[in-house]
Formats: sequence, C-alpha cells, structure tokens
Amino acid sequence: MSSASPGSHAQTAPFSGTTALVVGASGGIGRAVARELHRLGAEVRIHGRDRRRIEALVTELQRNGGRAHPVVQVLEPDAPLDAAVETVLAGDVPDIVVVSYGPFIEQQLLQTDGCEWRRLYEANVMLPVLLGQRCLPTMMQRGFGRMLVFGGTGTDQIRGYRTIGAYSAVKTALMSWVKSAAAEVAGRDVAVSAICPGYVETEYLDQAALARYSRRVAGGRLSTPQEVAYAAVTLLDPRSALMNGAVIALDGAGATAVRTI
Repeated sequence: MSSASPGSHAQTAPFSGTTALVVGASGGIGRAVARELHRLGAEVRIHGRDRRRIEALVTELQRNGGRAHPVVQVLEPDAPLDAAVETVLAGDVPDIVVVSYGPFIEQQLLQTDGCEWRRLYEANVMLPVLLGQRCLPTMMQRGFGRMLVFGGTGTDQIRGYRTIGAYSAVKTALMSWVKSAAAEVAGRDVAVSAICPGYVETEYLDQAALARYSRRVAGGRLSTPQEVAYAAVTLLDPRSALMNGAVIALDGAGATAVRTI
C-alpha cells in the first residue's frame, strides 16, 4: 500500500497502492462502495452474480482510469462455502475486503423453515466469517488490512422484530463476530468494522416497497447507496485504524421505528 504522507497525494487518493475486493458489487450499496474505493485510488475487484452488470461496472471504472477486475460467481444454496471463498479470492488476499452480500427475508419467525434459516445464516454470517478466517491472518502478517461487513437496520443492538426476526437474528450474530474479530486483530493496523444501514433506496426495491419503507423513516426519505459508501470508505481508510471494532448505525435514528416491524 502507499506510504504517501498526509498533505500529499494521500489526501486525494488515500487508497492508492491498495487492492480491494467488494463482494456483492452488482448493484446497490456494493456497487457504490466499489465506485468510491476506485475513485479514491484503490485497485478494485468487483464480485457479483450478474455478469452483465459486473462487466459494465468494470468497463466504467477502467474508463475513468485505474484498475478494476471482474469476479463473476453465482453462490448456489448448497455449494460448499470454503470452495466459494477460494473462488471469490482467486488465490490472492487483498488489502481490503468488503462484504455487501446476503439474502433478505421479511416474514414471521414461525413461518420461517429450517432451509430458509440455513440459507440466511450461511450467506449472511458464514460467508463473511470464512472470508475473515482466510484473509485476516494474512492481513496481520502484512501489518495492514481492512474488512467491512453490513448488518441490518437496527442490528447494532439486540432487538425484537415481528416480521424480520430471522434476518435480524443472523445479522446481529454477524455484529457479534465483528466485535470478537476486531479484538483478535487489534494493534496490527488491521480493522474489522460494520455498518448497519437503514432503508436504502436501491434498484432492488419496487415502488410499493419504497412507499412502505418511506413511511417508517424519520423525515420520510430513504438513504442512498452513495451516502452509505461515504461512511464505508471512512471506516476502510488506511488512516482509520482506530475504527477497528466499530459497528455504525447509519439509519438517521430510524431503528426506533423499525422495532415495530
């Protein structure tokens, strides 16, 4: 990574000389984070399931200067996660790992069957955990690394929910892992952190969902992927080692309203 000092190129391109992997960059928050990392100087590997979207984003970033590489992968429900992690990494541990991937389900706990629980847990918890198991030791050996994962709305604390209980349970478990992993890597310029965004206006929400979620948000406005990306690069910044263990609620005080869901 770059050794540029504050006041030099590091201010405009703080990620210059770093490599970053963004898992789940086909759209939404992941795509915005990938764009922002690239804009700030990182060499970015773009991971996602949609080849057309991934290749279009890589082309866009390359056209803007710098380096970007596609990693297209469909994570099958029954595929061994260890093998999936190796495919994602393509044999190389980057300086920065961002996991913006994980299925969402909105239904009551007693209607959620075992298969749905396993799918939620493996994709939302075990995938980032295994990426951490694979990447964090190398980051510690190098003396630098950043890992960022995403929780759900309000999952920075233990809360009860009526219709998103299973999803919130697995995301809360992931937040506990962040705190423990951060404790293990402390003091080596390696940071593990998380963002728990509120409702974010992405292409994955239809008009009915946008209207429904807007009524639950203070001020009636959903956040944008770019706003989340700004917070993400702050946590990932090579100058932000003290953000290790941070779990940021980025919901505009919206978690109080979400508790009734």
